[in-house]
Amino acid sequence: MEVTTTGPQTVQKARGETVKLGCTYTPGPQDIGELDIEWSHVNPDMTQRDQLVLSYTGGQTHRYGDPGVSARFSFTGSPNQGDASIAVSDLRPSDTATYHCKVKKAPGVDMRKVTLVVLVPPSTPKCWVEGAEEKGGPVSLRCKSPQGSTPMSYTWSRESGGAMPPTATQSKQQTGPVTFPSAGPGASDL
Repeated sequence: MEVTTTGPQTVQKARGETVKLGCTYTPGPQDIGELDIEWSHVNPDMTQRDQLVLSYTGGQTHRYGDPGVSARFSFTGSPNQGDASIAVSDLRPSDTATYHCKVKKAPGVDMRKVTLVVLVPPSTPKCWVEGAEEKGGPVSLRCKSPQGSTPMSYTWSRESGGAMPPTATQSKQQTGPVTFPSAGPGASDL
């Protein structure tokens, strides 16, 4: 038995989309037992059991767990014809996980892991000013989006156009605030 899929081991898709997690296989001539395919959600806690999501055995597909979740998982082709790939529809952030495809046909067994990352667009950021409000004091402009996949980055610019003051600094690779050591004339149009 050999799982032959060569696709990416990490797949990124947006919330609400459908993704295909590939798992094709080729049984060996000695693999004559009953075909058994299992897709599991890998538990990040190695001391806990993985959660079975979908299986194919005895010519039948079986779903496990919450019906509202498991109904979104389905085989994309004919599991008994060398294609154990699955589709996950209406992606949700909670679908982000590593999934394990295990194909058994005694005495052969092989497996593949694929990580799914569900991306969420950022919500409208909330922005505010921190620091001295008197002329000449340090000021930081900060923004935060309550929802969205990390890493998020913010780009700061002047409303009036033109370059930012040379003393302005932005920390943390475009994820943090922009800071002005002294807020002088012209700082109000940032």
